[in-house]
Amino acid sequence: IGAYATYIGNLHRNTYAAYIRLQELEKVWGLWEYCSPTKTMPFDPVASQAPSTPAQLKPVPGPMYRLTPALSSFEITLRLLLDFMDVNIPGADDSSAKRFRIHRPYVNHASRVDALMRNLSAQLLMMRTVIDMDLANAGDSDVKVLYDLVHETSKESLALEGHWFWRDAAPNASFPPHQLLQRISGLVQCHFAGLPFGPGLSNIHGLHLPYDKLVLPAFTRQHCCQDEDDGVYAEDHFFATVHQITEAWCCVMERQLDVAQFELDNLNLTPKTKDEDGANVQTLNRVARRYRFCCQIWEYLIDHISILSEMDSADYLTLKLHLHGASGGQSVRLRQLGRRIANLMPLVPKCFEAYVGKQTSNDPTSLVDMLHVLSQVRSEKTENESAAPELIATLESMFSCHTAPGAQCIQIVQAIQMLENAVRRFYFGHQHLAIMVLGAGAAGTQELTVKMLERGWKDANRYLSCEHAKEHLSSHLDAEQLTKDKSFKGRIIKTLSDDARARHQKIKMQPQWQTMMCPNTHMTVELSSISKHEEDKELHTSEFRPYFERSLALQDPQTLHFSTYGMGLAPDVSFESVMSTHRMLTSTLNESWNIVFGKDFPKAQKNILNSLGLGSDKYNVNFGSNCHEFLLRLLSCKKSSQPLKVLTSDAEFLSFTRQMQSLSCECAMEQVPLEPFNTYGARFAAKVKSSDYDVVYASIVYSNYQFRLPDSDIIQIASATTSSTLFILDVAQTLENVPLALPSSYSNLCVVGSGIKHATAGPGLGFIAFPSHQQWAPVNTGWIADLSVLSPTYTPSKTISYTPELAFQGGTPGFHYSLRQFNDVQEFYKSHGWSIQKRHEYVLSLQTLFFHRLGRTFTFGATNRANQDPSTISNAFVLKHSAAPYFQEYLTNPSVRPITTSSQLIFHCDVRKKTHLRFGFGLHHVKSEVLALADILVEANEALQTRELFCLVV
Repeated sequence: IGAYATYIGNLHRNTYAAYIRLQELEKVWGLWEYCSPTKTMPFDPVASQAPSTPAQLKPVPGPMYRLTPALSSFEITLRLLLDFMDVNIPGADDSSAKRFRIHRPYVNHASRVDALMRNLSAQLLMMRTVIDMDLANAGDSDVKVLYDLVHETSKESLALEGHWFWRDAAPNASFPPHQLLQRISGLVQCHFAGLPFGPGLSNIHGLHLPYDKLVLPAFTRQHCCQDEDDGVYAEDHFFATVHQITEAWCCVMERQLDVAQFELDNLNLTPKTKDEDGANVQTLNRVARRYRFCCQIWEYLIDHISILSEMDSADYLTLKLHLHGASGGQSVRLRQLGRRIANLMPLVPKCFEAYVGKQTSNDPTSLVDMLHVLSQVRSEKTENESAAPELIATLESMFSCHTAPGAQCIQIVQAIQMLENAVRRFYFGHQHLAIMVLGAGAAGTQELTVKMLERGWKDANRYLSCEHAKEHLSSHLDAEQLTKDKSFKGRIIKTLSDDARARHQKIKMQPQWQTMMCPNTHMTVELSSISKHEEDKELHTSEFRPYFERSLALQDPQTLHFSTYGMGLAPDVSFESVMSTHRMLTSTLNESWNIVFGKDFPKAQKNILNSLGLGSDKYNVNFGSNCHEFLLRLLSCKKSSQPLKVLTSDAEFLSFTRQMQSLSCECAMEQVPLEPFNTYGARFAAKVKSSDYDVVYASIVYSNYQFRLPDSDIIQIASATTSSTLFILDVAQTLENVPLALPSSYSNLCVVGSGIKHATAGPGLGFIAFPSHQQWAPVNTGWIADLSVLSPTYTPSKTISYTPELAFQGGTPGFHYSLRQFNDVQEFYKSHGWSIQKRHEYVLSLQTLFFHRLGRTFTFGATNRANQDPSTISNAFVLKHSAAPYFQEYLTNPSVRPITTSSQLIFHCDVRKKTHLRFGFGLHHVKSEVLALADILVEANEALQTRELFCLVV
């Protein structure tokens, strides 16, 4: 504290400190608002009457003390950004001051803003590291005390969106100011994500740092800012502010070195328990991290000062004359940091100086022994080398050991070496920047500055004992490995080179040789390896696969999804589709309805009807959130005083079955067994004829079995219904799964479905296709079903009207994204010539490959796959086995597999009816993945040691 008081007391004598208003900044960084009863620094005159009784200084918690200069630098940087935006800084607080500076058209303001945004991002990253290091050992209950957290946000910061300069742009602004504020807000949110508090610049967090008390934004703007006429000193504010930011981060670094030294000084050299040993190791790790972080600050400063190259040469050199006598080389803190870092080693903490216990023989598990070694390591010039062989041997053993605390001590040595190196890199970069800005032959103060900077990096001191230890370790490790196998030397590079030559041989040379060779020579044998290479390539890709790579990259690489689609994987075009929809909605707002209903809706109608095989002149299509809402609207069309007679199967999807059971007082349901499959259609049609049903409901693909109701059976059932019977077909599992050719001549046939599964529209798209020549009036309805309400002359009445083609629409729709994604995916397929038949054929080829790979563990059962119409085969399938749950566990949980397992991948699938193992193949799957699935099933079957076969259900 005495040295600090001396430093503060001498600031007024330092011309550089006076120029950058350092004494005023020290009021902020010293947190005198917190710890001084008079709110002043030492040596400041006290304006008010002195306290009647002596008051004690109240130290602030260390974490807050270490964070404040970083927060202050952030605020100062925002002030510099305003300068680059041509904002007159006094105008931020004084409404009578002019708002904008004199614009200099010869300055590249956009480039300056780019550099500053990069600078801000780096500062926020380092600020987060400062917080993380101090929170590492803090409990949740301690955080509020350590940072004096509050519920109020800042009222003074330049980052607040209410300021006029984020709204009103200068006449020649390079960027819209609100966009810059959005970028800054995004950076702040990003770097404070996951913390239990925010910086105090927005209401995103519940608790905040006391930003205004820590940073004093208004005070900093009014007392730490250059205020000369910018017409005379155009680059003055820029030049001074860059040095203020440099000084702030030097202050951060100084305080990190302080706390690192404090933690070393307070190591426990006589631990009694494992916890105390562990605490020492954590301390050493934290110290190494703090030293590494100081390296990061130096690296930042190297980039930070380079922003001065953005200054206009003529404007700065005009200013230079008026700055004669002040130089960045006069920074006391910068010079002290250089000297301090150069003397961090030998490392002799106070606890070690006072230690009187035993020392063993350089044991890497003994903290005392390791500190004894570190007390002998020093940096020196090569001509003065004094490292003893014993020290080098001990350091070599420390570098090779991976035990605590030896490994942690070596990390500290490495960090200090890098820290000294970073200092030299800073001075090297700073010198060359000064030469670039000033010229190599600059005179006077500038010449002294350049020479001083040169001395900072030409210091040749090195840690020679550490260098020799690494050299010896490298020689010993080389010899040890070469004794085992001489081919180890350069093995990685040799392997890569050989692979490259082999690829060149296959791709270029062998085809050339083959054109000159007789087909009957031994060359044909070599060419067979080329064919095998091509076959291997075909296993891992397909015509379709490249168009799913972006989506697949988001999935866990150790996971393969073969579940029957709850939600299908859309091709990568869906990314742009979502962004396009978002752009459309945000740019048009309420006017988006014209686009959705005028363009997107008709296109989706046409795509749905094409997929169903229905004529567009005979059917309308309406859209909603899911198919269940359309089921309810259809049922509401049947007005009856008696319960509705409903005929369906015993295998419908749960939503329908649940709804029927819930409406048991209003619906009398009869069920036709789905099995046996080959007679289901005929039995269902016969049942329809046997009675007068109000509603007949059937699925085309049944989820638990993947049985596909043939088109001929659908016609047979439709023919058996009367005109008063509502025939509903559910295609939720069918759309874009199999080719369809539904009959369009039945005026009572309606189709409900959704786009989330095989159609890959994403969540939120249900639809109904209904005959257009029928009058429909569902009781369950919404306002969009009658567009006449949008007429300016509309008069509310009790009559419920319907727009015929929108009769089944509900309330305000939310299907914009999924509707447009469905259209975009369909357009994408069309542009590539990928019809539903072609896509379906590819998936069925994967199924064939899969069944073949299962070999003797598999049987087609009663199915007749060889002669089956491909349009009646679903992309998904079911294998029946009494141990289905066991196989699902084996596939989805690699930990249950033996060590000899062929794969550690996770294969997602599901089980239904306890014995039905369901799988689904998609357009994005490739042969290698399908073969891997088959192989793991065969492996699981062998592990189970059963003779029961996997039996294909349909």
